[in-house]
Amino acid sequence: CINHCINYCINYCINHCINHCINYCINYCINHCINHCINLMNQLIKITLLFCKSFIDFLVFSGFKTESFLLALILPLFLVIILFLGPILMIYFELGPNDFITNLVSIFKAPSVFTLRNIIVAPIAEEIVFRGCMCPLIIAAGFSPISALFMTPLFFGIAHLHHILNSVYSQQVALKQAVFEAVFQLFYTTLFGWFASFIFLRTGHIIGCIICHAFCNSMGFPQFDEINNYKQASIIKIGFIIGMIGFSILLMPLTNQSIFNSIFWQ
Repeated sequence: CINHCINYCINYCINHCINHCINYCINYCINHCINHCINLMNQLIKITLLFCKSFIDFLVFSGFKTESFLLALILPLFLVIILFLGPILMIYFELGPNDFITNLVSIFKAPSVFTLRNIIVAPIAEEIVFRGCMCPLIIAAGFSPISALFMTPLFFGIAHLHHILNSVYSQQVALKQAVFEAVFQLFYTTLFGWFASFIFLRTGHIIGCIICHAFCNSMGFPQFDEINNYKQASIIKIGFIIGMIGFSILLMPLTNQSIFNSIFWQ
């Protein structure tokens, strides 16, 4: 009994201390990061206002402008729809024409909290921070648009690494698997970050970045390993090829400087 009680007390104290330390460290890091973000935003506003004569100039500098608004909304979305032609065909062949349309309509008629977060809140918040704020800040600091194009996506990708903690502590995923998933997510979020930064700098608009982000979140990462499970596998493969070729050909013409007159890409 004495040994059992001693072992129980020791294990309880160790587990309690470990959990307390982990929770303290996580809370401290989160609060520390939030404070740093607030300070960064204050500095961003101060620096950006030095380059702006009015609040309207500030909004334009951050990607909020009315000039060529519809084109900035439609053309980038058209680009990602072409790029995702293969995954769209996979969904179409899996659901059929009637269910495919019904599924699209249901997203907007009765969105869940998860859908609202991924398709509305996250795209708006993340694009305003990583494109509307960081790209102008980097350019205002004296860096070239090309430098901003390659720097901001790295911050965007790293900002998703906190999912390791969520996977380990909330979903009880093994640490090794959680790290692998986070590194993979870092890879494709950085790729998207490059595209979104390119759209922002080429068009000078934030709306195209937001709508493309929402679309990509709704589609998810393409399931290449499931292509051969479809009867129409050859059609889907052709869709992937046409999508990638079409995206590559149309990327520069549909973001031409003459269309948008971007202040960043001269």
